[in-house]
Amino acid sequence: MADNKDEEVPAAEEDKPKEEESKDDVKEKDEKKGDDKAHKFRGPAKDDPGDGLPTYDPKEIEFKWNKDMKDKKSCDTLHMLYLLQLALNLVRLRTIERNKYFKSIGRSDRFINQLDNPQIIEHFLDWHNADKENNKFDGDLLDKSEKLPMINNIISEIGDVKKGPATKIYTKLKKDVVIETTTWLELPQPKLKLKSTAKTGYTKLYKGEKVIGECTTADIVTLLTYVNPSDDAWAGEHEEKKQDDDKGILRGVFQSIKWSNNFKSTQGGASIKKPKPSALEMDFILNGKDKTNGAILKKNTDAIAKDNPITDEYKAMAKRKRRWEDLIVAFFEGKPREWKYNDDTCSFDRPADPNDPDDDIKAAAKIKVHIVKDGTKPSDLGDELKPKEECKPYDGARFEATSVKQLCQECMDYLIPPQVQNSKGKPFNTKLRGGVNQILRELKKVYVQGILEAAK
Repeated sequence: MADNKDEEVPAAEEDKPKEEESKDDVKEKDEKKGDDKAHKFRGPAKDDPGDGLPTYDPKEIEFKWNKDMKDKKSCDTLHMLYLLQLALNLVRLRTIERNKYFKSIGRSDRFINQLDNPQIIEHFLDWHNADKENNKFDGDLLDKSEKLPMINNIISEIGDVKKGPATKIYTKLKKDVVIETTTWLELPQPKLKLKSTAKTGYTKLYKGEKVIGECTTADIVTLLTYVNPSDDAWAGEHEEKKQDDDKGILRGVFQSIKWSNNFKSTQGGASIKKPKPSALEMDFILNGKDKTNGAILKKNTDAIAKDNPITDEYKAMAKRKRRWEDLIVAFFEGKPREWKYNDDTCSFDRPADPNDPDDDIKAAAKIKVHIVKDGTKPSDLGDELKPKEECKPYDGARFEATSVKQLCQECMDYLIPPQVQNSKGKPFNTKLRGGVNQILRELKKVYVQGILEAAK
């Protein structure tokens, strides 16, 4: 008997549910087993919480997924809040399933209340707006924060939800929500919507900041023409210094295009890739061919090979303001376009420079394709080159309401009339499509408030 007392009794171990069963599924089985015994301890019956969808029309922040944010760790606050919204929706759907089960076993007293998802998102937006530099709910926070502080101090406290739901939200966000790059980046790229409450919700990330849709025509011109005087604004992307608000270095649209096409792929003064100016920068129907202010020539870019330093001459040439910029501004301002074609220089509205040997009739011989289909000289067309419709200025609201395809075509026709065709009978302005689309894309994503403040 003494020997039996001294024998070690194995410690009891908790039965672990099978991997394929979720905690909620195991819970349901346990609840079924003990349901009859617990009958006398039931609380009062509750009303069915429903599907958890808002009974109001939420306010929405519309945006397109940034292709650079391919994983959660790289997400900024706006994109991470959208992922949080997806996690909240998964919790909502699971709550519906649980409540259906409780109803099936006659336990309406155990119904789980649905969360007000737009309200939770709004709490986070309020918190971020209070201090946008320090209050960031981004991928870095999710990646580096421990589980309990993230649940208790962030999701529960900021979102104003209890610890239990906050735990479920965290689990869904961390494990179940995925970035659907195939769907969110397909063309045409879909608009995603971050939803907040109807009365005090958000239609833009920062309530106090102006967005493109609120801009006047004068604001649009400022966004296009602003030039950051800092040398850092022309440094390569590997040398670019980020600001505290992660907006990067501020550049106006024209400056951003010149930087992207000519300076972005540089490091230590050397070119990682050969510069690739757009047709807007290289076409001398728009810019002329004088060496000082005219078009960038192919021979200029060909002279810069990979790993070779970009010359000071090329830097000055690429940074210089050209006539295409004035024409783009005039287009957005709705100024009438006067078509005066010079057959000698093959350019519109610009006389030849008598002091520049490259800017004469000999240069025109190289571009004989600048003709009209039937052989008529553009200078003979007169009023036929005038736009069919009167030019109207573009403010932010009209810019957003107009399709990119329509806006691009209008701008191309403004720069070079469609009647001017190449040797194949195609409008010559077609080659400007890439450069014009580059302008429109940049204008849509530019940091409006920052540039307008910097330009004052």
